[in-house]
Amino acid sequence: MSISIKTIVAAVLALSVSAAHANPLDLQGGGQVKPRVTAIQLGVQAADNGVCPAPASLNIWVFSNKPGTFPVLLVADNGVVLGPYQVETVKGANNVTLGSWTEDFIVASSVSTKYRAVTPNSDVASMWVPLEVTC
Repeated sequence: MSISIKTIVAAVLALSVSAAHANPLDLQGGGQVKPRVTAIQLGVQAADNGVCPAPASLNIWVFSNKPGTFPVLLVADNGVVLGPYQVETVKGANNVTLGSWTEDFIVASSVSTKYRAVTPNSDVASMWVPLEVTC
C-alpha cells in the first residue's frame, strides 16, 4: 500500500512541476504543448550621417517555447502594419529556441518614427524602437 501512495505522490509532484511550465490552454490534442512565441526583440540600425539615401537594417529575433514557424508583424507608430513575415525558430545552445528575420533597406529622406514587432493573437511584443535619420 505504501508503494501506491508514493506513486501517487510522485505523479502529483510531476504534474505540478510540468503545469508550472505550461498553460492549460497551450495543450494540443494528445496533451502536447503547442509552439508559441515567448519573446520578441527588434533592432533598427541606420546610418545617420546627414546624407540620403542612407542604408538601414531591421532585425527581429523571435524566442519560442519549442521550434516552429511564427508570423510576425512590424507596426509603425503611425499605425502602418507590415507583414506578416514568417520566422522559423530552432533549438540552439543552452536550450534557447530562437529565430531571426532581417531586412536591409534604403532611407530616401529624413525620417523620425518608431517601430515594434508583434505576433498575431498574442500579447507578446517588442519594445518600441526609434528610426531617426536626418538628411
